[in-house]
Amino acid sequence: MRKSNFRIGLMIVLLSLVVGLTVNMAHEVFASSLTNTKKTYVDRGMAPLTAYTLTLTMDSGGTDSHAMTLPVSGRVIAVKTNPGTTAPTDNYDLKLLADGVDIMGGALQNRDTANTEWAIPLCGSLAYQPVLRSSTVTAFAENNLVANATVVLEVWVEGY
Repeated sequence: MRKSNFRIGLMIVLLSLVVGLTVNMAHEVFASSLTNTKKTYVDRGMAPLTAYTLTLTMDSGGTDSHAMTLPVSGRVIAVKTNPGTTAPTDNYDLKLLADGVDIMGGALQNRDTANTEWAIPLCGSLAYQPVLRSSTVTAFAENNLVANATVVLEVWVEGY
């Protein structure tokens, strides 16, 4: 009788572990994240160009935000967006925030789910080039309802 109770107790513990791990893994699958890299291109006589590449994996909560771990310095000249294999909801919106301000001025709204798109920073309806000095930039996504959707952003910066 005691061996039977021990086996039943052991089975309950093991089953609880399996269920707990499965729930935890399911939670991680739908968690959002951000990875980023930096690559600088130098040409003689020209200011260096740096591409900060951010891969944003979004959950299905509709909004996500992640701060880059690499500080951004220089004049922001353009941003390229490329939806991943699991694309976000059509016309999803992105913002790049520095000190709470969208440095792209709304130029990353209504992104396409199938095509790579370029955008230049805007101030109202005019193009401008915000200058960042070792700023922490936060990628902010809105209007996405697709779990595990990814988008790759390249933030092109001139100067150091």
